[in-house]
Amino acid sequence: MKNYSRQREEILDVIKKSNKSYFSAEDIYMHIKALDTGLSRSTVYRNLKLLVDEKIIEKTSTPVGPDKYALVKEKEYNVVCTECGKIMSFDYDMDLNELSSAVYNQTKISIPLNYLSFKGICDECKNKIK
Repeated sequence: MKNYSRQREEILDVIKKSNKSYFSAEDIYMHIKALDTGLSRSTVYRNLKLLVDEKIIEKTSTPVGPDKYALVKEKEYNVVCTECGKIMSFDYDMDLNELSSAVYNQTKISIPLNYLSFKGICDECKNKIK
């Protein structure tokens, strides 16, 4: 981190010490508020943006509900449910160089090889739709 900040450290502690993988800004704010640290909602949002910019955490937008935040991990792959917005991670050891090259050749957009996100519908939502 560029400059130490107690507020950023508190936000990171919430993310690191929880067994939950993804957090909304509101989740983080409510957890910190419960600790009575006096941290404002705007301070949480501002520091989340800084942590994303510094590539310490990542932001995943969902089609339903608020953006979610998580620690940046090596070779993380996500599936986001387009119905409920739930985010699930999975491990798969694959070489993404070929995929990255194909994307770049067709679109001239470089994609990071350590992060990939898919969209789909989870079983819970599929069962509700039936």
